[in-house]
Amino acid sequence: MLEGLVAWVLNNYLGKYVQLNTDQLSIALLSGKVELENLPLKEDALRHLGLPIIIKTGFIGKVQLHIPVRQIRSAPWVIIIEQLYLVASPLPLHEWDNEAEELARHDQKLNALDTLEAKWRLDRDVQDLNSAYYASSYSSWYSYGTGLVTEILENLQLRIQDVHIRYEDNISVPSKCIAFGITIESLIAQSCDSSWQPGFVQASKSEESFKLLELQKFALYWMTLEESGLLSNLTVAQLAEAMSPGKIKKTTKNYIVPSVSVQAHLKRNRSTHPLRSSTPRIVCDLIVEEVALSLIDWQYDQIVSCVRGLDDIARLRSYRRFKPSATAKQDPKAWWLYAISSFYPGGQPNVCRPRPTWESCLRRAGQNVRYVEVYKKLLASPTAALGPDEVKLKNEVEWEREFDELKTLRELAMSSVKLPNTNGTTNMATKSTGRSIVFSWFPTWMGWYSSGSTEANATSSPEASQLEGEILQALADSAENNTILKRDAVFGHFNFCLKTGTLNLCTVGEEGVDSSPMLELEFKTLSLTVLSKPRTSSHVIELSLGAVFLKDKITLNTMFPVLVGPPGFDRTAVPRGKGSTSRMSTSSSRLEESLDHIFYLEYEKKPPNSVCDYRLCVKSKCLDVVYQPNAVKWLTEFVCLPHQRDITQSQIEAMKSRTKKELMKNWEQILEGRVAVRTSWDLEFDISAPQIIFVEQFTDQNSAMAVIDFGKLQLRNNVDKMEVPAKPEFITKESEEDETFVTPCSTPPASEASDSGEQTLEPVSQIDDSPDADHPINEKDLHNKLYDCYFLELTDMQILIGKPKDNWRYALNKGSSGLHVLDRFSILLQIERRVVHTTDPLYPSLTLNANLPKLVVHLNENKITSARNLVQYITTTGLPSPFKSAPETIETTPENIQEEESESIDTSVELSKLIMMQFTVDQLSLEIQSRGRSVAELQVSGVKTAFTKRSVDIGITLTVHSLLLVDALQTFGADFELLVASHKHVGMDTMSGSLRDSEPTSPTSPGSPDPNATRNGATSPVALTQALSTLATSPPFRWSASFNGGLPRNGAFSTVGPPAAADAEALISVEVMLITGQEPMQIANVQFNNLDIIANQETIVELMGFIRRVFPKSRKPTMNTLSTYVSSSVQQSTESLLDEPDSTTIGTTQITFDFHRLNVLLLRGVVKDGSLYGKKICTATMTEAKIQANVSSRLEVEGSLGGLQ
Repeated sequence: MLEGLVAWVLNNYLGKYVQLNTDQLSIALLSGKVELENLPLKEDALRHLGLPIIIKTGFIGKVQLHIPVRQIRSAPWVIIIEQLYLVASPLPLHEWDNEAEELARHDQKLNALDTLEAKWRLDRDVQDLNSAYYASSYSSWYSYGTGLVTEILENLQLRIQDVHIRYEDNISVPSKCIAFGITIESLIAQSCDSSWQPGFVQASKSEESFKLLELQKFALYWMTLEESGLLSNLTVAQLAEAMSPGKIKKTTKNYIVPSVSVQAHLKRNRSTHPLRSSTPRIVCDLIVEEVALSLIDWQYDQIVSCVRGLDDIARLRSYRRFKPSATAKQDPKAWWLYAISSFYPGGQPNVCRPRPTWESCLRRAGQNVRYVEVYKKLLASPTAALGPDEVKLKNEVEWEREFDELKTLRELAMSSVKLPNTNGTTNMATKSTGRSIVFSWFPTWMGWYSSGSTEANATSSPEASQLEGEILQALADSAENNTILKRDAVFGHFNFCLKTGTLNLCTVGEEGVDSSPMLELEFKTLSLTVLSKPRTSSHVIELSLGAVFLKDKITLNTMFPVLVGPPGFDRTAVPRGKGSTSRMSTSSSRLEESLDHIFYLEYEKKPPNSVCDYRLCVKSKCLDVVYQPNAVKWLTEFVCLPHQRDITQSQIEAMKSRTKKELMKNWEQILEGRVAVRTSWDLEFDISAPQIIFVEQFTDQNSAMAVIDFGKLQLRNNVDKMEVPAKPEFITKESEEDETFVTPCSTPPASEASDSGEQTLEPVSQIDDSPDADHPINEKDLHNKLYDCYFLELTDMQILIGKPKDNWRYALNKGSSGLHVLDRFSILLQIERRVVHTTDPLYPSLTLNANLPKLVVHLNENKITSARNLVQYITTTGLPSPFKSAPETIETTPENIQEEESESIDTSVELSKLIMMQFTVDQLSLEIQSRGRSVAELQVSGVKTAFTKRSVDIGITLTVHSLLLVDALQTFGADFELLVASHKHVGMDTMSGSLRDSEPTSPTSPGSPDPNATRNGATSPVALTQALSTLATSPPFRWSASFNGGLPRNGAFSTVGPPAAADAEALISVEVMLITGQEPMQIANVQFNNLDIIANQETIVELMGFIRRVFPKSRKPTMNTLSTYVSSSVQQSTESLLDEPDSTTIGTTQITFDFHRLNVLLLRGVVKDGSLYGKKICTATMTEAKIQANVSSRLEVEGSLGGLQ
């Protein structure tokens, strides 16, 4: 009798997977042991996974259950499973059992429908917890009690030993047999105490339970073998010997994961009361010491082929259900329908199904009605007994109909079923009393719900209504969230930590036997933390990485063995000099704790005490990234080569076209401000960008080398705090404090209710947030409601060019040196995006304001030559992009053409798509050195560029407030230091040729030399730099004050205007207007207020020689010695193209040049007393010069000159 009971239990729980035989069952009643041996696995045991695989052979060696009969309350129950051996292979295409396949599809369909019903019951239980109709079946996990069952479950131990699961495939990869396997030495799950020591635990002595899970020697392999080495054809005895651990160590090779041990600590709070604090219900810590992965190129190729082969098998087997039983000659129509059903997208079309008739439609309608009634009966009472006709109808409909149709019928029944009310009296009493609960709690507040006091109802204060709504909402919240997942404030806290991990990408050696690593990726202290809060639909994900290294094993004797890794020392610990301190301070404590990590990411959905829907924080340290063309090429071939065999150029072009259309669609939505489903984000980026290193030769210390340091990136969108009017003290909530200004809510101002906020009967915003005379909305608040604002800081960027033997790391941290091409500089950006749709052109769709405080450029022949060589090296060794456009054009489908033609263009919407950009440069310095000495230095101050774009025109404005070109070669004196000057404090006397407005010398500074002293040497570059820095005046307030202390925070772009509004004080201004349409027009206006030029022939010749040395003329090959053959087809196509008229209209171009004053000084050198002096020959002055040109079908040029002397 006992054996029969045990056999019945095992058949119900293990019968789907193993073939049970009572002869293999042995029971020792006194010792409490139940043992099963040699249980063969069923072929369809893995069918529920949905994979087209079948178990060829497999068994479970032993299953034991230890029940401590004599110590049932002091010893744990133990389940032991030994020798789980399994060999699977793909489902054969030639073997097809239609009945078994249909039965499997039917079971899968019923399982999906049962899942849908279980979800409905859970939701129904949440909505009506007063009756608790289904609550008992879902809350039993928390109501074990402290009896015998609790102690048994808490101390249940599971031991699984000697597991080997193997997959063999000789179909997917042509002419090869592959084997993929997983081996596990042991898997143990057992209870332990608070110090994680295994043992029996009394459930009643502690409010927390502890579980320890240990996985020992997990390994994964992928290898090729001969057909004779397949294990799928072996008997059970032969399989037990072949898959034993000792035999596997000798025969198995090519491990992807050699051996890994994992330990997990699981802690559960067993309190029966909801946890309202930050204490989680479940805490799981998964710790992995080391994981070493090794992947060979042929393994990756076979993995891709195997996955693709399984997809093909599943697809081909799905076609078999439509295959007719007759031959093609006997029933050709059935075979045509079979072909259509197989290749028609979305399944079998209606044309291949039987044509419906009135009788069949009437029969199906009647079945639908009766099936809904039967299912409603089961929903109302799951244990109700159905009649024979009802069971037959239910089975027939569920067998014939598809899942989508059955889902619709069941949802219809779920929406109309009436469940029995087991607590109707209580519900009626609750409905009758209504809000009298509040009155019973607060009896001193009279008149709220009194039926006879209408005046009290009429004069009820808004604050009383507010408090009432909050209390009722709290009551509803406590009832709705009293479920398994939502009853606690924090459900689970899951931690994963990988201390060391490596990934070796290998290739087969030249002999084809051994594999050698080519690239090695090593990372340390990889941590992942997940915090789940289902009660508030919130969760937090934290990801951190301690260190990462990518090592180059391809290049021998390389100077850069580490391609990606942290620099030699912590760059953030070295002072960056003045101006390197960020203006944006981080407020997150977690970011301060992540300083030891090279990368830290925190993502939070519905963060507390915030009006945003999502929060994202990213922090990273600097990395050195070395561009190694050979490594990049090898890695690209390793990853892409297995996939490129089945990807055609047409598929790539189609993917590019879809991506382009999606990007254009999103761009149009940004410009229009129409956002259907918009979410608000709180962004906080503090990223140290990588240093990109380009090297010409990796084994030569004297080769060219360039370092591009992208500095630091900081992005914030909640810099300012919104000024919220103070609410009355009696209705102020904790969540209604002054909120940090972030991205506006995801709905327009007219309906800006946030999902994350708590809903009351009468929201607080309706009490005193409406704009009235006491609280009028100002321009700043309106701007904050209309626009999303982002502040971006790019700091400490620089570019160096030198040699690997140079001390380039010291120069990099210094910020300015002889190796620098661009000294350390920063860029500040403010981006505003309109989020409310409007056709008013006064509110641009997108605005961008950028400021570059200072930029210093150093150029010489060596740097330019090295840069050209590096660019040529990168372009020649670059990889051909697989996404490069094909020369042939892809025809547009009629569907796309119809979609494009159906789109109508709204003129008002197009005109409102206004983009405004402004870029200002406070100071720009360009130093030119030639043959080891300074030649000239260009100083430009107050550069402002404005760009506006609409659908009908584009406007560009450029203004320069100061332009100085200093001559560093001349030895003629102070009056000849400036080659070109366009500055309001510098001018030239037309009579004497001397620079004026600067007293005797130009420029004048306390550190300048005495102008009366005789100088025989060249001007010192240090003296020139000091003089220019003293001479440079403060730029006008309009283009510098807005960036004083940071970007403008009022949200307004007062400096961005139409292109015509040029700065009157600008010494150089350029205005360009491009008008599109049927008659396009281009208008350009260039104006120079004052421009003084000193024609020093020696310096001009040196500059021209510098240009020729840097950019030599390329010798063109003579065309007389080359003979080309042009085919007749190409010649005809070329002639046809030449004969076609030009379809594009250039339009009209209007250009205006306006020179207020232009001075040119001519001089020559004179030797006197052994010294060289400059002698002024003449000065030429041209005033009020204007040139106007009109270019259309003909050229018209007009000019005028105010004066010439």
